Amino acid sequence: MLKITASAVVLATALLPGPASAAGPGDWRPTYRGGPVGDTSLRQITGTGDRAWAISYDGGVSTWSMMTWNGKAWKKAAVPPPLKDADADTVLTRAVSGGTPWIVAQEWTGRRVRAWRLEGTAWRALPALPAGHGVADAVVVSARDVWVAGGNGRLSHWDGTSWRRVPAPRRVDRLTAAGPDAVWAMGGGTVMRWDGRRWAAQALPKIGLPAAPAPRKPEYGCAGVFNAPRMELTGLAAASAADVWVAGALVSRDRKCEGVATGVGDAVFHWDGRRWKRMRVALKGAELDAVEAAGGRAWLAAGRYVHEYRGGKWRAAALPRQPDGRPWVSDLASMPGGRVWVYASVSSESEGDNLIYQFS
Repeated sequence: MLKITASAVVLATALLPGPASAAGPGDWRPTYRGGPVGDTSLRQITGTGDRAWAISYDGGVSTWSMMTWNGKAWKKAAVPPPLKDADADTVLTRAVSGGTPWIVAQEWTGRRVRAWRLEGTAWRALPALPAGHGVADAVVVSARDVWVAGGNGRLSHWDGTSWRRVPAPRRVDRLTAAGPDAVWAMGGGTVMRWDGRRWAAQALPKIGLPAAPAPRKPEYGCAGVFNAPRMELTGLAAASAADVWVAGALVSRDRKCEGVATGVGDAVFHWDGRRWKRMRVALKGAELDAVEAAGGRAWLAAGRYVHEYRGGKWRAAALPRQPDGRPWVSDLASMPGGRVWVYASVSSESEGDNLIYQFS
């Protein structure tokens, strides 16, 4: 499952016309609020409902925190071995088969990448990946079927015995899977599928791009003039071989400041086993932070909203307001029964208390 980390890009909310998401409060069940408070630059969550795991990284002091859900409450846990020497290039995920949690992390010492899985109460490491690999994303089908994308042109597969580098049509930045025959990848605006022997690129429907937004007053050394919009895909999630979601935005970037951008439309696509179809959403949030899919439903996290696709319709639900502000979503993880874990923070995108909800 793809985990989309918070981006430095600031997106406005001028969107293409399309069916608006129906407003609705949703069913928000708060399960946790607490520390850390600091420069928490990464939050990830995964789980199965009765068991779940959440990690956060404080970039200011380069330390990790972990919590576990026992079916009733979140408990702070000791920092596990995979995180004791890990930098921010880390992915927390779970196996498609069995739901076992995995952590794929790049070590500060030696810069090697290792994949770890939880066996009972102990974390077991696989042999390190080749030097210089990196971690952009990872997906675990089973203990004998693990994919790790380096984000630097490297893509490797674990077959239960050894790591093997596998060529792909494009650089891979995102991975997802619903089973051994339903593994998907994405990178450079290209979607790819693994057929058991090789990766093959798939064409998404073409989108008519709008004109660049009007110039605005230059600030902070930026031009205030924007380039022509382009489609930037950032989210990927698979519920089955016939239920795959790709999500992103149509983005126009400042001519001088690459990190300053304006969103001029959403770009969300669904694979039904035969073809890709564009799905109009009208995102309310400022940027797409996470995507998840399960049981015929899909969830998109965008800023302070979660958009849910159910029964052929979208609805947008704002996170419950807190006394000190509206929370900002960092990550999602599907649960049984059409629910989803929502990992968020309050007071700002990166600093403030962590909050964890169950949403349905």
